[in-house]
Amino acid sequence: MKINAALLAMLLVTILSVIGAWAFNRNDYLAVEGYLQQAALEIEQRIEGQISVLHAAKGLFLTIGDVDRNLFKEYLEASDVRRRVPGMQGVGYAKRLRPGEEAEIEARLSRDYGLDRAVWPETDQNLRYPIVLLEPNDKRNHAALGFDMFSEAVRREAMMLALQSGQATASRPVKLVQEIDEEVQAGFLIYLPLFVEENIGGAPDGYVYAPFRAHDLFRAVLSSLPDIDVTAAYSEGVNEDIALYGGGDQARGAHDFVIKVGGRDWTIYLKPKSQRFSAWRVASLLSIIAGIMATLFFWRLFRENEARIQTLQALADERKARADMKDLYLKETNHRFKNLLARILSIARLSSRSASNLDDYLNNFSRRLEAMSRTQDLLAASAGNQASLSALLRDEIDLMCETSDEILSLAGPEVALTETQVQALGLVIHELATNSAKYGAFKKESGLDISWRCAKNPEGYDEVHILWVEEGFDHDDPVLDREGFGSKLAKMMVEGQLEGAFERRFDKPRLVIEISFPLT
Repeated sequence: MKINAALLAMLLVTILSVIGAWAFNRNDYLAVEGYLQQAALEIEQRIEGQISVLHAAKGLFLTIGDVDRNLFKEYLEASDVRRRVPGMQGVGYAKRLRPGEEAEIEARLSRDYGLDRAVWPETDQNLRYPIVLLEPNDKRNHAALGFDMFSEAVRREAMMLALQSGQATASRPVKLVQEIDEEVQAGFLIYLPLFVEENIGGAPDGYVYAPFRAHDLFRAVLSSLPDIDVTAAYSEGVNEDIALYGGGDQARGAHDFVIKVGGRDWTIYLKPKSQRFSAWRVASLLSIIAGIMATLFFWRLFRENEARIQTLQALADERKARADMKDLYLKETNHRFKNLLARILSIARLSSRSASNLDDYLNNFSRRLEAMSRTQDLLAASAGNQASLSALLRDEIDLMCETSDEILSLAGPEVALTETQVQALGLVIHELATNSAKYGAFKKESGLDISWRCAKNPEGYDEVHILWVEEGFDHDDPVLDREGFGSKLAKMMVEGQLEGAFERRFDKPRLVIEISFPLT
C-alpha cells in the first residue's frame, strides 16, 4: 500500500509539532521553577531580615542592663517596628524568675502595665520565664503579659535550642496567647537568649523574643510579590495536619521549596498567579493542529517556533535581571539596616558615659536619636541618597534658635553629601548647635558665622573645609578652657565616621572650630 507523499509530510509535521510541544512544555516548567525559586529565596531573606530587630533589642539590653518599659517602648517606637517589620506581632522580653521573686515580677507588671495579674500558668518546671515587657501594648499583647513561656512544651523546646546554639531560633507552630478573638491564626515565636551578667553556661537571664502571626506575615511578604501565591507552609518535624499557612488541599499542584527560618527548615508551596507561562502550551497545541491541517503551514510553524525561542530567551534575560536587582536591593537594605543599628548602639554607649542619672541619659539619648531622624527626613526629602550641606546646617540650627536669621551667616558653595556623611555630620552640627544654645552665640545672641569651601587634599581627592566662628565670649569666660562631652562626641564622629579632622580653639573673644573631611 502506497502512502501519499502529502500524508507523509503531514505526519512528519505532526511528529515534529508533538516534539516541539513537549519541548515548550519542558521550558515552561523550568521557567516557572526558576521564577518560584527566586521568590522562595526572597521570602527567606525577608523573614531573616526581620530577625535583625531582635539583635538590635538585645544590644539595648547589653548596653543598658535592666531596661524599663518606658525606654523599651521609646526604642521600639523610634525603630517603627510595626511598619518596618510587617507580620511581627511585637517584640518582648521574658525574664528569668528566681524562687521568691514572684511578688517583684507582679509588682513590675502592675507598675508598668497597670495589671493585677500573677505569673501564669502553674508549672512543674524548675525554671520560669514570664513575659515582663511586650510592645506595642495593644489588646492582643496585653493578654500575654505575665505568661510563663517555659511552662509550655513547644516554646520550651525552642528556648532550649536557642540556648544551645546561641542564635535566634524559631519554634514549631503554636497557638499564641494573643489569639483572644475569633480570628485565630497559627503562629510561631523566635527566641534570642540574653546573658546580662555574663553567666555563660547556665540558664540565661532572659530571652528577647518576637511572636508572629503566620497569616499576617505571609500576607505582608506577598504584598511585594504580586505574581506569587503561597498555598501552604509547614515547619520542620510537624505533622502536615498542623500547617503554618494553608493546608494539604491548597498544596496540591504547587511547587515545594525548603527555606531556613530561625535555624528551622520550612517547606513552602508556591504557585504563579500569572498565566503568562501557560501561553506557551496553547501555542504548542496550535502548532499540532496546524501540522495536521496542512503541510503548507510548515514553514510558518518553523518561523513561529524561532520567534518563541527568542521570546523565551528574552523572558529568561528579564527574569535574571529582575533577580539580580532584587538581590542588590536586599543586600543594600541589609547593609543600611546594620549601619543604622550600629550607629544607634554607639550613641547609646556614648550617651551613657556623660549621663549622671537615668533621666539625663534618656534626655541625651532621645535628643541624639531625634537629630538622626531629622537627617533621615532630609535625605528622604531629597528623593535620593544625597543631601545639601547648606540645607543640613539650616535645618539643625533653625531648631535650636528662633532668631537665627538675625545672628547667623551661612556662606559656601553647593555641596552634596552622601547618606553616611549626612548622618554623621548631622550629629556633629547638632552637638555644636546645642553647645552654642547653652553657652555661646545662640545664648548671647552675639553672632555665628559658618562658611565652607572645597579643595583638593594631598591625595588628589575633593575635600570640604567648614569654618564655625562664634562671637561674644568674655576673655575670662570659663567655657573657653573646657572641652565638654558634646565637643568630644563631635570630634569622634568627624575623625571616626567621616575620616576627617576636627580642631577647636579660642581666638578670644571668638570660638573657632575647623572641620575637614573627604567628599568621596
